[in-house]
Amino acid sequence: MRRSLEDSVLEKHDVVTVVCAARIQSAARHETRAMLATRWLRVAEQEDGKPLPLADRLLLLGHISNATDARDKCITALNIETSDGDRAIELLYGPP
Repeated sequence: MRRSLEDSVLEKHDVVTVVCAARIQSAARHETRAMLATRWLRVAEQEDGKPLPLADRLLLLGHISNATDARDKCITALNIETSDGDRAIELLYGPP
C-alpha cells in the first residue's frame, strides 16, 4: 500500500515531500491497525469455540472503523485524486 500511495503522489505531484511521506506512513499504520483488529476479532472467536461477548465485538469493530476512517483521511490529504476518480481506493482494493 505504501508503495502504491508513493507512486500515486509522484505521478500527481512529481515529488514525495516530507509531509506526504508522513501521511503515507500514517495511512499504512492505520491500515495495519485495522487489519490487526480484524484478525483479533476473527481469532478470538475461534479460540474456545465461543463467540466474543457483544460488547467486545463492538469495541473491536469500532477500532476497525476508526482506523479505516483515519487511513482514508490521510489518503485524502495526499490530494492524489485523478480525473478518473479516486485512484487511492482502486490501488488499495484493486488487482495488483
